[in-house]
Amino acid sequence: GFLSSLHRRLGDYEQARALGEECLRINRERQDPEGTANALVTLGTIVLAQGDAALAGQLGEEALALHQTLNHQLGMGLDFALLGDIARARGAYAEALGHYRRCLGLWRERENTVSSAAVLDSVAQTLGLAFLSKNEN
Repeated sequence: GFLSSLHRRLGDYEQARALGEECLRINRERQDPEGTANALVTLGTIVLAQGDAALAGQLGEEALALHQTLNHQLGMGLDFALLGDIARARGAYAEALGHYRRCLGLWRERENTVSSAAVLDSVAQTLGLAFLSKNEN
């Protein structure tokens, strides 16, 4: 999973996806719900970067369902952040902001300020896009 994320950050999406899929397969075989959920959200982020918002959404929703059964607040926050990014990519800015709000609410309870900064950046980008979209009409 970490190698997959590293390759994503380096822009090597093919290798990132292959490693992400392998990570998901291993965690499913081990019947590890937390590992599976984490692999799903990582893979969803990669797939979104490759332009497949529909598949990314499926992966994100599955990750969220698993994290919710575990009451894993950090994981649910990551899932909501991914779902926000997916909605923003589709131009559904209000939906994106709702997902980001849920993420930040969960993370505020856990004082996850470092990760929250990235989500606040996503909020700012979404508001900017919404503003530009509104003014184009």
